[in-house]
Amino acid sequence: MNSIAHQRPLGTTGDETDAQRTRGRADNSAGDLASRRLCAVVEVKPHSGPSGSRPTEPAWVVGVGMTPFGVRPEASVKDLTREAVTGALRDAGAQLADIDAAYFGNTVQAVLEGQVVVAGQMALRSMGFERIPMVNVENACATAATALHQAVLHVRSGAGDIVLAVGVDKTNIDDKDKMLAVFDGGVDVHDGDGVRAILHELGGDVTAGGAERRSLFMNIYAALARSHMETFGTTKHQLAIVSEKNHLHAVHNPLAHFRKAMSVDEILTARRHPTDTGALYGHSDGIAAHPVGLGRLGQQAHRSGGLRASRCWTA
Repeated sequence: MNSIAHQRPLGTTGDETDAQRTRGRADNSAGDLASRRLCAVVEVKPHSGPSGSRPTEPAWVVGVGMTPFGVRPEASVKDLTREAVTGALRDAGAQLADIDAAYFGNTVQAVLEGQVVVAGQMALRSMGFERIPMVNVENACATAATALHQAVLHVRSGAGDIVLAVGVDKTNIDDKDKMLAVFDGGVDVHDGDGVRAILHELGGDVTAGGAERRSLFMNIYAALARSHMETFGTTKHQLAIVSEKNHLHAVHNPLAHFRKAMSVDEILTARRHPTDTGALYGHSDGIAAHPVGLGRLGQQAHRSGGLRASRCWTA
């Protein structure tokens, strides 16, 4: 378990170029995340509300809790939730009673653990949350970001002062076929022929090939990569440079799943679908939790240069 606090905002003027913002994020990625304080990535002035109303008060991320990501066979979604939420509350200096609502993001628990409905209620109630609105969020790879965005909107609407955003998934189970089948539901299940036709048009042959069972999205990503290479002249070497950079960031992140540095040459000569080096992809278990707030905790975060939650995006 690890808690991450916020020390100072970046981009407070709003005048930086894309290159400057990119350099700032890259600089912040290095170093030991367990021993340093995370910086903000955006600062947005409060905007005016509806005609005749006061300007909307900015929302702040007042704490962060995150588990290490990896294969966690002993941990359920409930266990992971408790670990990260406890860390987030500690980081925020908050108690369970301070939380006015919760947005719980999860994508695969219904299929893999059988918790088909009220996943957030079950996970959060088990650690003591009661009598607050709990909203379950599913939006594929943007699930956690969407939960955070909804928590920001909830706070800025005035419906609550401190709102919890959670994003959790556990994909590793004993039944690999069942786990991989989850990804088959990430496309239009009523138009399989249409999906295959689009992928074929993007990148040629997208059949799995061989006997190895893998995620459908490996085919999708391969087709999109082929399309990008065909359209823009992108090379395998350029894509390998991106992978090398990502692996380097993970080396310095104690919560990352794959923390092995890999050079461009190692990536280009790696096995086509590695399962132990993480050169292409991996299935991970983990969670992050963020209380978003106004009022007392929001003002504390503001004074300490905390992360302003006026905008949310995925990268």
